[in-house]
Amino acid sequence: LHQINEPVFEYTSGYLATKQALIDSINANPAKKLVTTYLPSGYVTDGSVNYTTQLNTALSAGGDVIMPNFPIMIDGANNAPVRNNTRLLFQANSELWVKPGYNGYNYDILMLRGRNNVTVIDANIRGDKGYGGLSALSYERGQGINLGGCQNITLYDPVVHDCWGDGIYIGQTGSTVNCKNVIIKDAYLRKNRRDGISIIGVDGLLLDNIYAGYSDGTAPMSGINFEPNNTSCEIKNIRINNPKTEYNGSNGIQIGLKNMLTSVNKTSNFAIYNHIDIGSPRYAFKMMCNPASGTAGKMKGLINLINPTWNKAGTDLPLYLSTNQVNLKTTASSPEVMNLSGKILSYTEAY
Repeated sequence: LHQINEPVFEYTSGYLATKQALIDSINANPAKKLVTTYLPSGYVTDGSVNYTTQLNTALSAGGDVIMPNFPIMIDGANNAPVRNNTRLLFQANSELWVKPGYNGYNYDILMLRGRNNVTVIDANIRGDKGYGGLSALSYERGQGINLGGCQNITLYDPVVHDCWGDGIYIGQTGSTVNCKNVIIKDAYLRKNRRDGISIIGVDGLLLDNIYAGYSDGTAPMSGINFEPNNTSCEIKNIRINNPKTEYNGSNGIQIGLKNMLTSVNKTSNFAIYNHIDIGSPRYAFKMMCNPASGTAGKMKGLINLINPTWNKAGTDLPLYLSTNQVNLKTTASSPEVMNLSGKILSYTEAY
């Protein structure tokens, strides 16, 4: 483990508008759109009828949109495409369900792909994992929220569960590879089949108080997974505050960076504060960057783990680091490690 000082993307305390102020502003807007006004006469409130067309019409012009205070079913072919410059508010009983088994499990329930300047408050999204008709076991698509090629996106308190793929996907769409300036606050991601959240490419990401647990079904099965696809991807300026990962199928937090490298040098930097992991069968935290021999591009940066608490990793080795990049440093300060027997290890035992 190495200690170096390198700047990490910081958000000022005034960067986030308060959630309640946003809710009040949306409710007070006379031009706000209520999705219920787009539903047919005699609409049902139990989520049993597909209202994809009506929801998409309500979302089509952007602006302030308020979801119904009951579940809405949509199909997987058309999803719910949010527009630029939208503030979307879910009410206490609002929920988006995907029609079970639709489109071969290849869906994005809430679609923000290629969008800019969007805020979503209290999203509640349910996928189709475990709802019968499991005929597409080879698929791993089926995202709860797709943030592909986005800029200036804020999600407050999203709940995403039981998706066939990732709970949240942050990555590329078409020629736009990397998202920029994404904030996700107080997310609850549970029982998604692939990862709780997968990050393919982003410059400027704040995950604040994220929970990602019980991801299981198809690899990688991590709570939080950074997995760039290719050399166009960037993974930098990442801050994660108070993440909790537990009982995922593989690792709590996983970072794999080698796909970013060919002939061009890259920088990747993380600050991860107060990570709690419970019961990962492999590692609480895993980082890898081993490009093939002869790769000209080099990776540099700092992955800074501050005050982690790692409990009962299945390997009894909560931290796994593997890299041949001499300028990619990892530091872990003040870790607390509990072994499989339930003993909190001393400094000498942990190291």
